[in-house]
Amino acid sequence: MPVVVGIFFIKKLPRSGILILLLVITASIPQLARVLIDNKKVQYIFYNINIPIEITILYLFFKPNIVTRLRSEVLSICYYGSLLFGIFLLFYHHSFSHFLNEWVCVNYLFFTGWVLMLLLEIYERDEVQLHPGIPLFWFILGLFSYCCCTALVFSLWNYIRLNENTLLVNLWIVHDSFNILMYIFFSYGFMCYNRKIDLK
Repeated sequence: MPVVVGIFFIKKLPRSGILILLLVITASIPQLARVLIDNKKVQYIFYNINIPIEITILYLFFKPNIVTRLRSEVLSICYYGSLLFGIFLLFYHHSFSHFLNEWVCVNYLFFTGWVLMLLLEIYERDEVQLHPGIPLFWFILGLFSYCCCTALVFSLWNYIRLNENTLLVNLWIVHDSFNILMYIFFSYGFMCYNRKIDLK
């Protein structure tokens, strides 16, 4: 849904909107692979490839809007630290077809922190007001709700897979619900570009 809405309004999208659209498009590829490809190892390769792409897009999304020196440095340290952590995990598991859930979990904790840093940045900047009339409000709301849920679920990834016949499997339903909610927020955010002023 957000892909269709984003493409429809693509001529009105500024840099931040284009990045969110790219985020959704790239995330759709491993999701399609899960539906079309029955081989789990191949599916995991698609998901693993998306991990560094995802954090790079979000780094570029947050970087121009977090201008305070300390927070900007924290943002960069998290980004480059994540890439190094991913390289370490690849060597540790000796395989790119092993799903790197640890990397996903760490990244989503970072994303949650980035959202909080951006909110603090906006609070301290008088020229920007965050309200439901601007796309950034919906992008942040979608990211924050989904990232908190994803960090929790993927921290339990191995435990859930070993206990697939328990109620823990219902966590995937919760995760999918937050994923859908994020896409609804993103779609509405794109539609707000008809009548708003956004950050960079």
